[in-house]
Amino acid sequence: MAIMCFEKAGEKNWEKRAKAARFRAAAERIRDSNATEACSYLREVAEIFDSIGRFESAAECFYDLREYERAGHIYLEKCGNPELVKAVECFTLSGCYEHAARVYAKGNYLSECLSICTKGKCFDLGLKYVEYWKHDAAQCSTLGKRAEEIDKIEGEFLENCAFNYFELNDRGSMMKFVKAFPSIDMKCNFLKSRGCLDELLLLEEELGNFTEAAEIARMEGDILREADITRKAGDFDKASSLVLLYVLSNSMDLGK
Repeated sequence: MAIMCFEKAGEKNWEKRAKAARFRAAAERIRDSNATEACSYLREVAEIFDSIGRFESAAECFYDLREYERAGHIYLEKCGNPELVKAVECFTLSGCYEHAARVYAKGNYLSECLSICTKGKCFDLGLKYVEYWKHDAAQCSTLGKRAEEIDKIEGEFLENCAFNYFELNDRGSMMKFVKAFPSIDMKCNFLKSRGCLDELLLLEEELGNFTEAAEIARMEGDILREADITRKAGDFDKASSLVLLYVLSNSMDLGK
């Protein structure tokens, strides 16, 4: 009766809302007995709501239909900032992690954005956002507190990324994130704790810490590498002695 009344009155929007209510009620009645037909009704309800600008209701219907990506786009593009979190939930449920991370980044949710990047293994995207937020914080007059917050969140994210690649035995990708750690101590501690001595040696050498790098080479028994690093440190006498030691040691081995 409501549909007929609105139709006669020329109230098209209200007519469609009444139809949507009818289809929704029908879907509820047969939800358990005929799930396929119930979904058809619900999809029609969603399309009606979308057509008359009741976007949040349309997104809720698509959510109930488990069409999460479409629901997410409606929340994001038609419902605005108040529904950003719902949009992220939808994109996450649909496996669109990069899209979810971008939505959080748009809302300036740093921790949540990097959490999604970790969950979806969107490590390079997360690193890009970290660099952007650090640059943005550096331009801010309230640098201190904001920078500390970013360093903490950044450090946790980067360590998760580096550990992921360590587990995959992809040392090249691991080092890309280790080098982005916010402090030298954090870089060295990560590599030491995981026995990555080759990578630690290269890092110390790049940082100009030749004494530390030479010590690592000594631990690995690489006399020539130790000699080369010692030479770079400017200790030519010790470097020469190490080369002589290497030659003598090899001569004795050949004699045997």
